[in-house]
Amino acid sequence: MYKKKINILVTFMLVVSLFFNPNYKAFAEPTVQSTELIGVSPQGIGSYPELEKLAREAAQKEDTESVQSFDIQSVNSDSSVTSDAYTDKATLDTKIRLMKEYGLNTEATTISKDEFYLVEKPKNEITTNGVSISAAWQITYIASPTGFKIFVTMLKGSSLNSVSGDVEKQTLNRDTWQPGTTSGFSQSNAKGTIFTWQTPAAAVAEAYIYDLKIKHNNQNYTYTNKGKYNEIRYNFVGGHYGKMAALGGERHHIVSSNSLSSVGLSSYSAPAVRMILKDHKTTKNYGSSAASKAYRAKELQYLKNKQYEQVLHYSIDNLKNVTDPGGVYNSLADKYASSLGDALVYAYSYFNLPTSS
Repeated sequence: MYKKKINILVTFMLVVSLFFNPNYKAFAEPTVQSTELIGVSPQGIGSYPELEKLAREAAQKEDTESVQSFDIQSVNSDSSVTSDAYTDKATLDTKIRLMKEYGLNTEATTISKDEFYLVEKPKNEITTNGVSISAAWQITYIASPTGFKIFVTMLKGSSLNSVSGDVEKQTLNRDTWQPGTTSGFSQSNAKGTIFTWQTPAAAVAEAYIYDLKIKHNNQNYTYTNKGKYNEIRYNFVGGHYGKMAALGGERHHIVSSNSLSSVGLSSYSAPAVRMILKDHKTTKNYGSSAASKAYRAKELQYLKNKQYEQVLHYSIDNLKNVTDPGGVYNSLADKYASSLGDALVYAYSYFNLPTSS
């Protein structure tokens, strides 16, 4: 009994001494929680309410430094169909009028855009409304007729400490992507346009493959589109078949060469569109199948009756019913809308049709 009392007393004195010891901390101080960078796809942004709100607000601000400020081909009805082949407004107006008459989308564009969101958040911390965001950025990649750009929009917080990487431009040759030239870059205090690559188009399609290294507040994040081939710069044109280079693709007669030759018309000088091989193979007048032969028989009937506008409508309407093999556009008519407009302008000259409305 005596020993038990002694043990209790010793224990009590030990606890008291620890409590009043100046070096003893009765309550642990909170540790500084480090942050991490995470990537969010546009498809997954709905899981991050604050990020979704920030992105929506940035898009609505007219004065914000955003992707809309790019000096590249826009998607409005005038600039999306503009061609270097036209030096006068009258011819361009004819193209737009014919596109509308044939039901082609004058707002269709060959601009290819990819984007994702980068978020800085405390590690392992989640609020009741999703991830607690300390900073956020939208990073956009755009391939257009003028070249390729990478753009950083600040949604919350400061500019990124640095972004560096390599961009490779590959060219499509028939069905194969060929390795090409590479351009490296490094940008500190990264915001706005951080990389621009403007070169003349040299193939029917060019893919931009990139590897990015992002650093911010001692955190690293890497991003690549290798294997996706989702940033493609198209080089489609329409006009005179014989004066058109295939550039790794093929030249598609909008009225088949067999049908034209059968009525004594030149297939060499006929209206055509430069296409990707895979796309060309899906057109209704390609190949020797029973369906292709029946299609050309209908063309020939129009041509024999000199129903040239009807045969052009027949061609364009059929392209509206061909799905884009690349899975980006609703149809080949949308994918090649502007170059089909060019081909129509030339076709009216080829068939000696009046272009006045």
